[in-house]
Amino acid sequence: MAPRYIAESSDGEPQRIMLARALAQQPQLLVLDEITAFLDLPRRVEIMRILRNLAHRHGSTILLSTHDLDLAMATADRIWLLSKGGEMAAGAPEDLVLRGVFAAVFSS
Repeated sequence: MAPRYIAESSDGEPQRIMLARALAQQPQLLVLDEITAFLDLPRRVEIMRILRNLAHRHGSTILLSTHDLDLAMATADRIWLLSKGGEMAAGAPEDLVLRGVFAAVFSS
């Protein structure tokens, strides 16, 4: 059960609290699942910018899942994209676009 201060917070605050607790431990690897869910756009951008800076400045590896493709494209160094059939394509965001991977995966 989440501590009381987390349970009584707004929708996006639990993600921010949990992320702050994780970052305070200065991990070399951070695995996050939909960390920007329930956040408004400015907070999503802020969280992704913090994570990118952490990865670049401290050499941390951050693996996260997201459905926010625009933000992932703007901030990720590398993307793994799964198609409905389970095929995975990986690469730099611009490489995936140039190879037509996004167009193929989202053609429907």
